[in-house]
Amino acid sequence: MAFIHQAWLLMIYLVSLVLSTFWTQDIFDHLMEVKIKKSGQKVNFKPMKGKDIAVDLISRTVVITVFVVSSQIVCLCLSKPLSALLEIFTQSLLTAFYCFEYKTAAAGVDTPTGLHLFEKQWIY
Repeated sequence: MAFIHQAWLLMIYLVSLVLSTFWTQDIFDHLMEVKIKKSGQKVNFKPMKGKDIAVDLISRTVVITVFVVSSQIVCLCLSKPLSALLEIFTQSLLTAFYCFEYKTAAAGVDTPTGLHLFEKQWIY
């Protein structure tokens, strides 16, 4: 039962990640261009290319997949009450990372740097 839950969670996450990554990046790029035009300053802003977005998308997918699978394996090794507590904690971390990675992805921050920032500020 837990495997089915984790498989659905991972599938929903991956589908929403793929659909929203390109959409969020397009919105961010457009807003940055508008902001630069309004400010009148010369800013060296280069929107992320499709290849860079795809590479970052794949690396985030791998990180999330490894996290979900490893947390599920640990939960299988624990008793039911401890497993439930660990699952609540890991799902909270996953949701927090999911929300945080929108900002880092839109800002053009690569996945390792984004993970480092998230690890430093995860309690926030």
